[in-house]
Amino acid sequence: MNLTVLIPVHNTPAHHLLEAVRCITEQNDGGDHRIILIDDASTRDDTLWALSMLSENHDVHRLKWNSGISGALNFGHSLVDTEFVAHMDADDICHPSRFSVMLEYLMDHPDTDVLGCQLFSFWDDDGSHTPYFITNHPEHPVPNSSRRELMHWLVNHATVIIRQSAFLESGGYAQELWRAQDLDLWKRMHEAGATFANVPECLYGWRRYRASSQSRSFPFSAPSAPEPLSDNEREISETESQPEPSDPDTAHADA
Repeated sequence: MNLTVLIPVHNTPAHHLLEAVRCITEQNDGGDHRIILIDDASTRDDTLWALSMLSENHDVHRLKWNSGISGALNFGHSLVDTEFVAHMDADDICHPSRFSVMLEYLMDHPDTDVLGCQLFSFWDDDGSHTPYFITNHPEHPVPNSSRRELMHWLVNHATVIIRQSAFLESGGYAQELWRAQDLDLWKRMHEAGATFANVPECLYGWRRYRASSQSRSFPFSAPSAPEPLSDNEREISETESQPEPSDPDTAHADA
């Protein structure tokens, strides 16, 4: 096993989360990967129920308080013992060949530290996941000369497979940033000599919401560094916070 998949979760609707994880379990890489879900202090009943279900087959770690996507991913990376790490947003989807295509590229290009793929956007209320936008990033992206746009669109953040060693050398995500944490990380990695690339295949689906109040699961604030629950706190949390939804079938429905 050479790949760990990190999925940060904060109040993601259960059916979206289950669909995202199903996309990972149905990868055609023969299941040669480990899935780690980082529950960033979710409070939604259906999210907690889905995480409880998923914990039967996957590693689920619950943080004491909401730390934002930077804190959740930094904590996730601290658990990794594989050469490569894939990111996956908890409400997105991906193609079954995502890992096999990208890992083959990384094996053929051992100098690549961060590899992305093309993605398409689809509206949450479109059950057929019809693409309305598809990216077309070059295989070898060139940083913009503008300081403000230095790392803009080098790679699509949620699609990446990254070398764990390169991530650790960069110091990880800046916990104090409210947004654009990925651009800041790419900038620091680029300055440290990391190499970025993209495969031409469109292997990832980015879910978009028409209502701005549902734009993403994570808030912009990142108040503090993440801390996992102790074993005793985890037992209490699992006992008190895992109610089953009134209609379990709804939680497994496709978006």
